[in-house]
Amino acid sequence: MWLYVGSGKCTKGTLTRCKGAFGVPLGTWRLASRMLQLPAALLSTFRQRDAGMNHEPRGYVTKDEAQNANAEMWRKFRKDFQQKPITYGAILVLIALAILVLIFRYDPQWAAPNNNLVSFLTNTATEVLGVIFTIFVVNEFQKRRDLEQLKKELLADVKYGTNGDAIRAINRIRLYDEEYGWYSGQNGLLVKQDLRHSNLENANLHDANLEGAHLRGINLEGADLRRANMEGADLTVANLERGDLRGANLRMASMWRVNLKEAKLEKVNLGGVHLNQANLQGADLMQANLQGADLDATNLQGAHLGGANLQGRTLIRANLQDANLFGSNLQGANLIQANLQGADLREANLQGAFLDNAKFSAKTNLPDRRFYNLEKTEEQMLIYTDPAHPNFWDPCSELARSPLGSPWYCDDAHELTP
Repeated sequence: MWLYVGSGKCTKGTLTRCKGAFGVPLGTWRLASRMLQLPAALLSTFRQRDAGMNHEPRGYVTKDEAQNANAEMWRKFRKDFQQKPITYGAILVLIALAILVLIFRYDPQWAAPNNNLVSFLTNTATEVLGVIFTIFVVNEFQKRRDLEQLKKELLADVKYGTNGDAIRAINRIRLYDEEYGWYSGQNGLLVKQDLRHSNLENANLHDANLEGAHLRGINLEGADLRRANMEGADLTVANLERGDLRGANLRMASMWRVNLKEAKLEKVNLGGVHLNQANLQGADLMQANLQGADLDATNLQGAHLGGANLQGRTLIRANLQDANLFGSNLQGANLIQANLQGADLREANLQGAFLDNAKFSAKTNLPDRRFYNLEKTEEQMLIYTDPAHPNFWDPCSELARSPLGSPWYCDDAHELTP
């Protein structure tokens, strides 16, 4: 049985007897209709799921769990379609082509030269290609242009806006991180940016990628910089007072005269950092890696440096008054003219350290838990620094008999991160 489509009149017989119309086998018409109705059926199903139908798929304990799962699946589909319109558009085109192939395979007479359907399909294909180009190609171009404009606006707010503007912009950048990697990605928006005029006081920048950023003189007082990547960043004379930098990467950063008063720097990687004349008064540097760091004339008064790695560091004229250096590694460190009055040096490794003209007080607690004797000369420190001294106090052997065993720096397998 044939179904004739068009305005002309047709008689029984082949397609060549029809004028102004083309014929379609009824079975083929039904097949095509059902396949073309498939997207509408799927859309209707999704809408019904969003509306909260009573149908409960298997595998879920309650109806609410099933409805939430269906709603989440639909949201994910719409999000993926918006993010990758070209990909999904190509899929839809392939589905349409597959339908046409099935129809032509079912009845090869459709491709006959004298069949009006050929012209119809040719015109339709041209229109479809035009729509696809307009929707997907032009839409993608517009989307990219909008994203570039959004980047410029967000960076302008961070660089030149008020403190409130900058914090709001940072929060918006974080929202786009999962999709575009603007916040913590390798090519994030803040990487190598000039932020010298920014006011980021109390900003939340944890996990942010600030690698190579220009932060000279920036106000980051009270900022949350946990696990932030600031490798190679310029933090000269920046204000990081009371900042939280736990777990942050500051390797090879420039921090000359930076203010880190009462900052949290526990387990921070400060390898190779220039901290000349920096203010670290009361800062928490427990178990921080300071190997390769320059601490000349640094203010470490009252700082917590327990278990810190200061091997071979330059601490000339450094202020370590009342600093906690319990169990720290100061092997080969240069402490000439350093202020160690009231410092806690219990179980510290001073082997090979230079202590010429260093200042001590009766409250300075020495590695063997004795206090500094002001009635004696500086030579009393040789038993901790000179392995050739007859009474040399080796912390690795002396403390091996203690309940806690040898300090961490005595472990031959321990690797010091450069």
